Parts: sequence; C-alpha cells; structure tokens
Amino acid sequence: MNDITVYTLDLTSDYFSLLSKDFPLQTYKKILFTDSIFSFYPYAEISIKDPMGIIGGSLPFIEGMSFSIKFGFEKRKIQDREVGGYIEHDFISSELQIKPEAASEIISGIPLIMFISKHFEKDFKECNIYKDVTVSEIVKNIISSKYSKIKNKFITETNGKINVSQYNIKTKDFIKNLCSYAYSQSQPAEGFYTFINLKNEIYFTTLFDLFNKQQPIKKFYFKISPEMTLDDTIIQNYFILYGGLPQHYNHYANNTIYLNSSGQLVKETKQIQEYIKQYGNKSKLTITKQSLPEKQSQNNYIGIIQDKENEKYISQAKRNYMLRDALITYRMSINVHFDPELVTGKIVELEIKKKTDKDILPSQEYSGKWLIIESKHYINDKNMAYTQLLLTKPTLEIDSNNPQYKNLI
Repeated sequence: MNDITVYTLDLTSDYFSLLSKDFPLQTYKKILFTDSIFSFYPYAEISIKDPMGIIGGSLPFIEGMSFSIKFGFEKRKIQDREVGGYIEHDFISSELQIKPEAASEIISGIPLIMFISKHFEKDFKECNIYKDVTVSEIVKNIISSKYSKIKNKFITETNGKINVSQYNIKTKDFIKNLCSYAYSQSQPAEGFYTFINLKNEIYFTTLFDLFNKQQPIKKFYFKISPEMTLDDTIIQNYFILYGGLPQHYNHYANNTIYLNSSGQLVKETKQIQEYIKQYGNKSKLTITKQSLPEKQSQNNYIGIIQDKENEKYISQAKRNYMLRDALITYRMSINVHFDPELVTGKIVELEIKKKTDKDILPSQEYSGKWLIIESKHYINDKNMAYTQLLLTKPTLEIDSNNPQYKNLI
C-alpha cells in the first residue's frame, strides 16, 4: 500500500510525545526500520524536511534517551486476507552506536535521527565464567538476565559442554562469539546465527532449523498485471545477488589446524561439498565447479582446544562457523507492500505460475521457501511506503535439464 495518508508514526518517550500521528508524514525525508541476520540489534532512522531548522532545533534527542516507536496503519481485510498492522519496538536515540560517519551524510536542513533497539541498553562489558555447560544453556541464561522483555525465543539445542569466559566483552559480542562454539549433532555441518528482530524475538539457531521448523508466513507471486501495484501478494520488483566468490573462495576447500588437548597439531581437510548432504540429493549449491580450488586453498588456524572430552565438537563448530556464510551467498532482493510481519528470521514462499513448459522466465528455481535475512520498512523521499526484503536459500533444487545443472556443486 503506497497511500501514506493511512499511515501514522507515533514516537513517544517517558517525558513527552512528539512526531505523533497529527504530524504530517509528508514532512519526512525518510522513515526506516530495519533488522538483519548479520546485525544483532534492530535500528531505525528518521529524516525530517526542515529547511528552517525549526523542528530540529526544538526536538531534544539526547544520546541514550528511550522512545517507543509505532509505525504503520490499522489492519484491514482485502478479499480473504488481512493486510496492514504496525511495527512496534522500543528504541534509544543513539547516533554513535549505529553510524559514526552519519554526520557527513546529513544535508543542511534535513536532520537525521537514529535509534538502536532498547535491548542495547544493558549491553555492558562484563566478566563472567561459564564452566561445563552447553552453549545453548549459556544463551538461555543470558536471555533471562539481559533480555527479559523478549517475546519469543528460537534456540537450537547444542551438544558438548564447554568452559568459556566473557572477559571484558559486551553481551552482544559475547553471544555472537558463542556461535563459533555451537554444535548440534543432528546438524553436524551447520553454523549458528544469532540476532534480535523488530518483533522482539531472539534467535540462536541454524539455517537448517530456520528453514525446516517454520512455516512460511506469506506467499508472494511473480506476476505482471495492471493490478499489481494494488495487490499485496505480488512482488513489485526483484533482483538476484551473487556474492560468493570474493568473500568465500578461500574457504571452499581448506585445511583447518588446531592444537589439541594433548599438545598435538591436528590438521583436518574439509570441502564445501560436504555441507550440502543434509539438504537432499537434488539440492545444489550456487557455487560453480570452476570456482573450487584444485588443491587446498589455505590453512586456517582455529586455536588451542584444551577440552579433551569435547574436542571434536568444538573443532567442528569452529569449521562450521567459518563456512556458514558461504551457504547463503545466493540472495534475492524484493520490494513488496508494507507488511510489519515480514521481519528477519521468518520464511516466505515465492511462486511462479508457469504457463507452458517453454516458459522459463523468470527462472523456476525462484519458486519455493526463502529465508528473510534482512528487512527494511520504508517511507522514502517520494512518500512511497514499502517493505524491502533480502532473501536467501542455502540450496536450489534444479531440474536436470537446466543448462547450469552440471556446472553447480
């Protein structure tokens, strides 16, 4: 829905209410809410058209001030489905924690106000010691003590007990570092991700569980029609991103080396092909055979592992963590109607209605389940409201008659 007259933005603190629903949205240069699988906390940006400096000079946005922000429009029925709703999240104004370079981006007369999730408020450097516990138990302990206002938790149980210290490290950095220790026997080749989304949900889990333990929250269609701009189920725009080779080439085939609990230097070989097995025989990674090094590309030292009992768990977890992003280099960016339910960590389904067997555009591989790894909810400088999603899937099920079938691993 692009008619911004139905949208409202409420921004309130404990002390006052400002930029309320009576404030015209045409006054904004940009409104943005975003979360990502790669960034632990959600954040927001609000840019105001204020050439005279009247608004910007009177709004007391002090670093660390708390705000509750609500953006969207009342839910309504369209045919057999419900559309609309609100993004509701608590933030703190925090320019320095998000974009230190933002001062150079601010054009005179267009003040940019930035917010980071209020969950950041308890993110202090701490010293804690955890002995003989699983990674998932540590994560649950952190959530209960630091993120008590989280609505939902999505945690994959891990195997192997570890001894680890949080030594003068912020909570966000420590919990992200725990991903490199996390290992699940039921998913021996899966790396872990952790993040909080705009719906106040925290994840510490694997790609496999994200794809297989959730149902799609919405289905979208590739379709060209006169009504497409009015239909919230039609993808308005899309493009494919291939980001694998420059970032992950050195990890496609490598040796991992570590010093074990007996003081021996252990060298193990792992190739990217081994990480596809659990997705089924028909699956292909979007990595060409030509891009694989003919021999092991490099040695990766993953540290000293002194825990004899859990040595294999920890070494495998570190290898998985090193390779995890190589499985999501195939990505699609889509623009759809504003929808606050579409946040990072959720699954959507895309469908192409193929008219004939010769109809190959767009590619039939675009159909199926996709994971949202980044969501952005916008009103832009043209007063257009929409949601932009970055989607991924670790593997594709490609028809054997596809010209690239034999070229992908």
